[in-house]
Amino acid sequence: AIGFGLAPAVVAANGGSSSLRSRSGGAIVRDGLVVTEIALAFVLLVGAGLLVHTFLNLQRADAGVRTENVLTAHMVLSGGPEAVAIQERVSRIPGVRADGFISMLPLQTSGWTAGFQIPGRAEILPCELRYVTPGYFSAMGVPIRRGRDFTTRDAADKPRVIIVNEALARQYFRDRDPVGVPIDRGLI
Repeated sequence: AIGFGLAPAVVAANGGSSSLRSRSGGAIVRDGLVVTEIALAFVLLVGAGLLVHTFLNLQRADAGVRTENVLTAHMVLSGGPEAVAIQERVSRIPGVRADGFISMLPLQTSGWTAGFQIPGRAEILPCELRYVTPGYFSAMGVPIRRGRDFTTRDAADKPRVIIVNEALARQYFRDRDPVGVPIDRGLI
């Protein structure tokens, strides 16, 4: 903006108004600036149009979770018993058809990466980790393709149960069924 604003002023100061009317160097510079401004405005207009088009496409894209009639709330909980008590109270609210908690909403990045090992493989494989309560997948409309959902019997003193998404299953269990495979999970 400063360059386009100052250039005509410099041309006018050097040659006066008569140089702007003639086909001198000042007129050529001025015409060049006008053409450049129009070209840049066109590029910005096309870019803005593409941005709006992409935004509208993202609004219509299926995120893989239910977004209609879903209420989310951010809470800081101290642990399992408190979360269970709150979830039981939420489930008794009239009109609530499904309920569940998650440590971080889908499409939010937590930066919480975990590592796990598959029997027969030496390397620690990275994955993003989320903690969810029983009922979360039902509340969000996320189908469980294979295996089972979490239940209240999945407690801290029991063997850990892990649900993986299809992308992780494809990446790390290409030709194997991940259901029932014991894995060693530890934080990286």
